[in-house]
Formats: sequence, structure tokens, C-alpha cells
Amino acid sequence: MTTNNNSNPFEIPSSDLFSPSDTKGFGDLFQTPTGTNPFDNVQAAAPIVPVSNKETEKKDEAPVVQIKDEKDEKSKKGKGKSKSKDTALSKKIKEQKAKKENLKIDKTWVVAYSAQQYNPPEDDMTLDNVREWLEVDYPELSKERCRMEVDEAKKLIVPIVSGAKKG
Repeated sequence: MTTNNNSNPFEIPSSDLFSPSDTKGFGDLFQTPTGTNPFDNVQAAAPIVPVSNKETEKKDEAPVVQIKDEKDEKSKKGKGKSKSKDTALSKKIKEQKAKKENLKIDKTWVVAYSAQQYNPPEDDMTLDNVREWLEVDYPELSKERCRMEVDEAKKLIVPIVSGAKKG
């Protein structure tokens, strides 16, 4: 590159720039005659369709809102449930919780948490003892925020952290 003393070495020659009449493959996309307003041509725009009177009449009317009694809805919801199913289900849940609380865990069980697998340090531990043992290393496993999933066939315990109750 040769430089003249009078010219700037970073100057772009005028042959490299677009000329106003050259579109370089854009077709008539950017072609507007100079001095014309593109908003003057109203015929090119979409036609204006007047709104019918039916739609304006509907807007003038007040909307109709139905009011429901909350007392009636609550009484209807309570009548549909059968108490025998609820009590049977709650008994099963209580039995499962009691079974988990009384479950004795020995050194052959595996505790899987935080991509690690541990064996309990002692024999005849309960789930709460295992949780307390893990809580030393993992403080998020507090009694309020942790539940233990147990697979007795595989002898596997998985502590699951849950959120605290709001409010």
C-alpha cells in the first residue's frame, strides 16, 4: 500500500461505496424518488373497513355477571366425598409411616445422597438416626425439611430435601 503525504491511509475509495442509484440485487426495495413522502400514497395501504353498528351496540351494554354463593359451593363440595374412602386411605398412610419409623437399618444398607453412596456406621439404626448422622455433613437434611424414601428390596435409602412450609 502506498501512501501519499497528502492523503489519509485509511481513506476508503469512492468506488467501494454504494451509489444512490445502485441497488446491488435489492430490486426496488430501497428505490424511492427523492423529495417524495412515502405516506402520501394512501391507495397502496390496506382499505379502511367501517365497523358495523352491531359491534358498537354491544360495547354500550353493561356486562352481565352471575353471582354465586360461596356457602352453597362449599356445602356441595363436602357432600360428594365418602368418608369411608378417606379413613381407609389415612389408615394406610399411618401404617406406612409407622412401618418406616420402626424399620431397622444395618450396615448392609446404602444411603444415596449428593452423588455419593454411604453405608450406615452402626447396626440397628432407625431412619431418624440415619438422617441425624447425615445432618452432620449435610445441614440441609434437618428434620423439618427432609423426608426419607426407602426401597426395602434394594436396601436403599434416599433422603429428599423439600421446601419449608410458607406462611
